[in-house]
Amino acid sequence: YNNNDFAINLSSSYITDNPANLSKWKFPAGTVIPARGYLMLWADEDDPDGAALHTNFKLSAGGEIIYLLDSKLNMIDSI
Repeated sequence: YNNNDFAINLSSSYITDNPANLSKWKFPAGTVIPARGYLMLWADEDDPDGAALHTNFKLSAGGEIIYLLDSKLNMIDSI
């Protein structure tokens, strides 16, 4: 969720569930979260055509940390 009054461009940013591999999944060019809007990712390791936002990793049902990083692998957020 983008709680700002402006869009956030995630092009070339990364998301990962592994602190030892910060560049695990790169957001495609043109990925934007609109102002006050949502962006949905599927952490299901299922991206057969590369068209949808399916990550190349799955999240554990038991819980784990996920990291959002900028294009230079600086931490933006984690949960």
